[in-house]
Amino acid sequence: SSWRTVVYSLQMTKPVNSDELSFEDDFLKVHFTLSRKGVIFSIRNKTDDPIKIDWNQWSYVDTDGKSHRAFHSGIKFTDKESSLAPSVFPPTSIFEDVICPSDYASWSEVGGGYQSVDLFPQTDRSPDFFVGKTISLFMPVELHNSVKNYFFSFKIKGAQVTGGNK
Repeated sequence: SSWRTVVYSLQMTKPVNSDELSFEDDFLKVHFTLSRKGVIFSIRNKTDDPIKIDWNQWSYVDTDGKSHRAFHSGIKFTDKESSLAPSVFPPTSIFEDVICPSDYASWSEVGGGYQSVDLFPQTDRSPDFFVGKTISLFMPVELHNSVKNYFFSFKIKGAQVTGGNK
């Protein structure tokens, strides 16, 4: 049997255009990387105060515009639908994590464990199926006792197939 992997290239379109998938304001600097199963991010707290993340408010918006509850690394699959404890990171520090849509992970009787669907499932569709579509992340953070809403959108610019039959 043959195998193939599709690697997608993205461009941030909101709140700014960025081929580097980075955004910076007075409060934070954030950088994103896409993996098959989730969105990896790094946030630098540029302030002299802690930043609090309420994971229960974060969401992932798929290419069809459907909003999904998000969960992050370190959370057991069995707890992905439970209320998630907040994360707090100190002034001037860097916080790194991965977020995934919680309903993309489910129990598999066949494998006897949790399986996670790819963000862009590799089916019999053309590898260009997702090109031109958008995914988004809604990422509110608490700073100075108020919530600041961040909404990041990424347009899929291209798809490159590696391995197997093209």
